[in-house]
Amino acid sequence: MAEKKLLLGDEAIALGAIHAGISGVYAYPGTPSTEITEFIQNNRLAKERKLHSTWCTNEKTAMEAALGMSYAGKRALVCMKHVGMNVAADAFVNSAITGVNGGLVVLAADDPSMHSSQNEQDSRFYGKFAMIPMLEPSSQQEAYDMMDYAYTLSEKLKLPVLMRVVTRLAHSRAGVEVCITNFGGRIVSIMVPDKNGKMQDVVLGFDSIADYINVPSDFGASIGRYANRINQGRFVLDGDTIQLPQNNFGHCLHGGPKGWQYQVYEANLIDPMTLELTRISPDGDENFPGNVTAKVTYTLTEDNAIDIKYSATTDKKTIINMTNHSYFNLTGNPSKASTDNILYVNADYYTPVDSTFMTTGEIAPVKDTPMDFTTPKTVGQDISNYDFVQLKNGNGYDHNWVLNTKGDISQVAAKLTSPESGITLEVYTNEPGIQVYTGNFLDGTVTGKKGIVYNQRASVCLETQHYPDSPNKVDWPSVVLEPGQTYNSECIFKFSVEK
Repeated sequence: MAEKKLLLGDEAIALGAIHAGISGVYAYPGTPSTEITEFIQNNRLAKERKLHSTWCTNEKTAMEAALGMSYAGKRALVCMKHVGMNVAADAFVNSAITGVNGGLVVLAADDPSMHSSQNEQDSRFYGKFAMIPMLEPSSQQEAYDMMDYAYTLSEKLKLPVLMRVVTRLAHSRAGVEVCITNFGGRIVSIMVPDKNGKMQDVVLGFDSIADYINVPSDFGASIGRYANRINQGRFVLDGDTIQLPQNNFGHCLHGGPKGWQYQVYEANLIDPMTLELTRISPDGDENFPGNVTAKVTYTLTEDNAIDIKYSATTDKKTIINMTNHSYFNLTGNPSKASTDNILYVNADYYTPVDSTFMTTGEIAPVKDTPMDFTTPKTVGQDISNYDFVQLKNGNGYDHNWVLNTKGDISQVAAKLTSPESGITLEVYTNEPGIQVYTGNFLDGTVTGKKGIVYNQRASVCLETQHYPDSPNKVDWPSVVLEPGQTYNSECIFKFSVEK
């Protein structure tokens, strides 16, 4: 029976080197050297083989020590940070002339996002200059698998092999990769392995920031101040009638035409797995009251989940309702509709809408209607049943479901599965509702990533939130935020594979 391990990239590299039969590892302390070397030092098999391990005075001496092991016909590993390549440059380039006997892998970790104490660097230029073979794994599994190949290649060519990784891979344990931009706090891509192990990008979006700026969309956005619709863009707060922009059939949608999805957040990378975005929204922003400081924190967890936490404070009574607006296509191919996806929603009730997509104020049962997803079914099973007036009014599904979870984030709020890819998305939240939107207004006029045209129902959105038009519904969960209070909301997108 095969053993499955969830390893950091550094751990996968170290284990791959051990299983490839190295005799020694040499390094100067730092990233990724410390993690790789200490893993090898503490590994049971490495101890049994009495692998040689030496902390060196700098990366140059580490390179020279590894070369010495290689000259003796043994496999060796030397590892360093990108700036260490500068220190080891003479020895590295000279090794292309002297060659090696035993396999030698030079492991360098670059930091292309410049979240390092040093400037970004692309170590591949060293390999190109020295005409030394280069490998670059894109996942922890590839990092492990490439080690044996790298040593075989090194011995065949009688040259060192440069293996270049990025710190994101070195420090991540998850199989999922996420790319986020501070423009609108948007999730740009989510790479998830499918049932065949192939990485798939499961969200719609664009290839460039220019397209996000120039083509109006909510793809992947952190929505604020108020997700969903407010009737006629109007609500009353402490006796004052507040008029918001009307940007959707006479209503205010997603904070108005200049909502937070079109603003720049301040970005702070807390660690390789956590990104904090901050938006300071002034009093009168789209006519919402109060100076608001809002934060969105994205954390990629070890169990392949994106944990999104929202918080906000204000100096004046206001309303807040934030969400993430990712458009999911779990096949990884948005040229295909998502109507074959199997959807489960943990909700016995939903809020009906009128022909302008505005909630009627009712809370209606889903039982015996096409709105019932308490038993999983394909998105497309009933979506075209326009004899049911709610599907006609919504042009498909564009409704809020009243969750049974009652704020318990440990319970699954919704689940979406692609039978084709096997990729499954589970949604957890402390919010009372979830808006399911099936890409009804995608009409082929928008071209997204990789030149793919986004047609109707190319995606499913699962937006955790308070109910639409809650400021005008006194009996519904409140969206009012007072000075001295902190708004808190959480949504977890957890990915897995069903084979």
